Amino acid sequence: MNLQRVHALLHNDKLWDFANAGSPRHQEVLGTLFELVAMGSNKSWQVRHELSEQDMEPDLSLFRDRPRLSASLDGFVGLAHIELASGGRITQVDYLRESSNWDEEQLLAATINTVAAPGRYRILSSQNNRGRYQLSIQPIQELPANMTARYWWDMAARNGDHRAQQIMAAFDQRWEQYLIAQQDPDVLAWSSTQRILDGDKAMGLAMLEQAIAQNHPIAKALKKQLL
Repeated sequence: MNLQRVHALLHNDKLWDFANAGSPRHQEVLGTLFELVAMGSNKSWQVRHELSEQDMEPDLSLFRDRPRLSASLDGFVGLAHIELASGGRITQVDYLRESSNWDEEQLLAATINTVAAPGRYRILSSQNNRGRYQLSIQPIQELPANMTARYWWDMAARNGDHRAQQIMAAFDQRWEQYLIAQQDPDVLAWSSTQRILDGDKAMGLAMLEQAIAQNHPIAKALKKQLL
């Protein structure tokens, strides 16, 4: 994404100022903008919730891409967050996905074939379109909470922005339950689908009927597909 354009949206169009002043609509839009920028980066993110005075202005350089790195680690299949030392040695494992085929001890005994500088990285070994396993490696960048989508979506939702409440309902059951209680047809429709797929057919069908009663555009089609 063009960071100059993002800077213009934040400052020339006053998006950052209006969001910080408490405008729910601007907060929702700012959250969506940060989500798009983060998705377009070749980094992984670790959120820092303690905000400093320096964080009161967004540092867009954090989103600037680094050169893409190549790496290989024969035999490993899975996802991990690691600390890498010089020479590709793994010195610390901060996270290891449960379905990974190696344990932490095996990772700590391994060396990644890469020119990546020492630091924290996310490594993922998955099958490419030829059926071969390929390792991707991304630096883990610390990001202030107020430069993340979730921070602004949550704030907008609490300030009454309906779109932000719907977005948060996908992440937070409290917002999902709140909007179900409010008879939100969109949330009723997708939440009912999940309940039916999870085996709670009676509850899912009841919620789907509530969405149909409000003439939700796809609820009837969902009912035909799921039942």
